[in-house]
Amino acid sequence: GTCGTVSDADCGFGFVSDPSKSKALCASASCDAIHADRGTCCMAKGTCGTVSDADCGFGFVSDPSKSKALCASAVCDATQADQGTCCMTQGTCGTVSDADCGFGFVSDPSKSKALCASASCDASHADKGTCCVAQATCGDSVTDNDCGFGYVYDMSKSTTLCTSARCDACHADKGTCCMAQATCGD
Repeated sequence: GTCGTVSDADCGFGFVSDPSKSKALCASASCDAIHADRGTCCMAKGTCGTVSDADCGFGFVSDPSKSKALCASAVCDATQADQGTCCMTQGTCGTVSDADCGFGFVSDPSKSKALCASASCDASHADKGTCCVAQATCGDSVTDNDCGFGYVYDMSKSTTLCTSARCDACHADKGTCCMAQATCGD
């Protein structure tokens, strides 16, 4: 017989038939792909350990916990047949909190759908530039007019951080960047 009569199932667990060997002769008239003809007619299935993040396609990264998982064929196809086995969905910046970004930074709400470098975002290092933005300081743009009636900009607070990427001297940052305006009676 020839290897062309051997199916993937005939090769046994962890192996698939090798289409490039379809005309190769088996050891006897009938192929024994489990024993005598496995080396001739079959090849080992690939493992997910050969799959890189780029192989997984847009929005996916390789799953390191699956490095020994078997692929559907000898060569892993991480964008199709093996994506669910070898890859996992990439994280998005929408999961990042202000605290995750670290001191002096806040999460950037305009980047909530931006993809992180891996399945979970690391806003303190790898994904900081993607997911976070520097906090504004009172000195960036706050004026007396921004502070509202009865308040003025406190110049001694010019380097004090605001709550977000833009200071809101009317509300959230009023106590941080502004002080009550002195009156003649003070």
